[in-house]
Amino acid sequence: MTVLPSALLVPWLVGHYWRARRQLVRGGWQLARSLEEQQHIAAEQIRLRERAHIAADMHDSLGHVLSLSALRAGALELSPTLTAQDRDDVAELRASIVDAVDQLRETITILRDAPASGAGEGRPSTESIEDLLGRTLASGVRVVWSQEGKASALPPLVERGAYRIVQEALTNATKHAPGSAVRVDITHGGDRTRIRVVNSPPPGGPMPGLVPGHHGLTGLRERVAVLGGTLRAAPHEGGFEVSATLPHGMPRALPASAEAAQEAPGEPRTPSAEPESARQLSRVRRRARLRFAAAFAAPAGAALVFVPAAAMLAYQLSTCVLPPSDYERLRIGQQRSEFAHTLPQRPYPYPYPSDQALAVPHPPGAACAFYRSNSNPLDQADVYRLCYLGSRLVTKDTLRA
Repeated sequence: MTVLPSALLVPWLVGHYWRARRQLVRGGWQLARSLEEQQHIAAEQIRLRERAHIAADMHDSLGHVLSLSALRAGALELSPTLTAQDRDDVAELRASIVDAVDQLRETITILRDAPASGAGEGRPSTESIEDLLGRTLASGVRVVWSQEGKASALPPLVERGAYRIVQEALTNATKHAPGSAVRVDITHGGDRTRIRVVNSPPPGGPMPGLVPGHHGLTGLRERVAVLGGTLRAAPHEGGFEVSATLPHGMPRALPASAEAAQEAPGEPRTPSAEPESARQLSRVRRRARLRFAAAFAAPAGAALVFVPAAAMLAYQLSTCVLPPSDYERLRIGQQRSEFAHTLPQRPYPYPYPSDQALAVPHPPGAACAFYRSNSNPLDQADVYRLCYLGSRLVTKDTLRA
């Protein structure tokens, strides 16, 4: 009545603990995967928001050009040198341009929904990089900047993209490395503009814990990808570096996402559909299987070592036995040849006598051999010592093993 409940209770407690632990681990991985999916959704929203900003920039630049074209067409319509047919054609052209402006405005209004407009950049699109750097320097940030080449004929989208890169890099520097010095280098070439923003390590050391942010870099990658350029953002000598290259001409085919623009030329894209949490879980399971296999492999390896050793010990003990009855019949002074048939046929019968047995005095010049009284390694056995001078038995002693 006492043993039976105990025998049932212990397995039940072990099973209950194991099930709770498995549920806890499974719930943790499900939470990690859910958080990772939420992060991917947030990154996708940032990319869409950045595309909405790009569309707004296109409206600001392209809408202005179309409005000027409509105005010129209206002025041309009033020219006295035109025929009636020419005036009708110009009037139709002006109406088409006005319709295009209205359609562009409606499209941009749809793209700039509440989430996109709510995450505005905080400054009008007419602000230049020089104004941004001056405002940052006036706020107390140590900024050093240089500009090479002429930037008089930059396309509006490229100019706005360069502004966004510098703005985001400065924002990240002040947020994640307060007190650091920032260097901005802008190089305008014939067909592309290169921007490099580097901040030094923060004087107070790295920020403690996890610092939220870096979502703006996702939007920057999307913008640079749409413009056909490249963007690199990585730690640099204890600080952080953001470098980008923006071509002055728009690409013929726009990439579907920023990740496509980051691929090296000639390298096929190999997207991974498996989330990071699933890969981490696979690694944990693989390590668990290895530990489980090691739990069986270690005893098996030990058995491969100890079983032969135990067999060898059993063989040695079984071949060094001198039965007590034969030992009692031995007489001092007998020749070895008279009782050799009763001794084990080994040159060194018992190889493991104790130190106390070896320390027992024996006649000078005598050679001694040791034997066990039985072959059971777990049983208490006596050790017999036979000492010879030449071939004659001179002493026989019974010792403890």
